[in-house]
Amino acid sequence: MIDKNGIEMKTGDIVKVEGAYFKNDNGYYFISHTPGDPSWSGGDHCLYKIGKRGKISTAKGRVAFWPLASYCSDRMKNIESDIHNREHATIEVIDTIDNSFVIEYFEKEAGDAFETAKRMGWNWGENHKETLRYRETAEFYEDVVERIRRN
Repeated sequence: MIDKNGIEMKTGDIVKVEGAYFKNDNGYYFISHTPGDPSWSGGDHCLYKIGKRGKISTAKGRVAFWPLASYCSDRMKNIESDIHNREHATIEVIDTIDNSFVIEYFEKEAGDAFETAKRMGWNWGENHKETLRYRETAEFYEDVVERIRRN
């Protein structure tokens, strides 16, 4: 999927969302999962909210998905917000925010996946499909870290 400037959005990119129906959905995010990632079976981009200085949010509503969708108890408000977001919400890949917290996040994810792959290798063998899947995920996250550092 591409942003409003025609740039392809990839895992690890920092993006800015504007024009959303709910003001809380506007802001800065980093893309934690993209369709096609080895650890992601979803069809949307998974976004984690970050602050203007790049610190990852720990707030309750810190996770969003692109394209934006709303899930509240008012059915009519959901319909209104979905229509509004389709017509007005934009997303843009930016590079003006410190990405060191994002790098730390993916380094931790890679380390966790390697540890899980190691344990699964002990339990089920090095060539078991789950062992290989976790190893592939860890290598993918390492590639994300390298791509972010190059940019």
